[in-house]
Amino acid sequence: MTYDFKAEARKICPFPNPPKDCASCQAIKQALREAAAAALTQPDVREKLAALCHEQWSGWMKYLFSKCSRMEFGSWIIPRKDVEHWQRQIGLPYARLRDDEKNSDRKEADRIIVVLAASLREGEKK
Repeated sequence: MTYDFKAEARKICPFPNPPKDCASCQAIKQALREAAAAALTQPDVREKLAALCHEQWSGWMKYLFSKCSRMEFGSWIIPRKDVEHWQRQIGLPYARLRDDEKNSDRKEADRIIVVLAASLREGEKK
């Protein structure tokens, strides 16, 4: 999912059927890019993304520990089948994951997109 600056510029362009090299569209497209970059480089965006990263990490750790057995001396044992499964995933690039595995990563990416989109909207208000 990418933001189509060109399509957005054509919507805003004052000309009904602008040519592909329309100077207005080019200027609008550049302004949109600059506004997006400015909105996404605000310090609060970094903090919101960092908070989300921590939430994602802590969610993963809760899941991991739920799969493990705690030993009486305080260590945790990860079941062999989970170790083998995760080691296989670690060794694969995203493109070679199964669809169900990709969906898990897509859900996490969607959470990042929500934060970025909200930041862009907040940047437009300023």
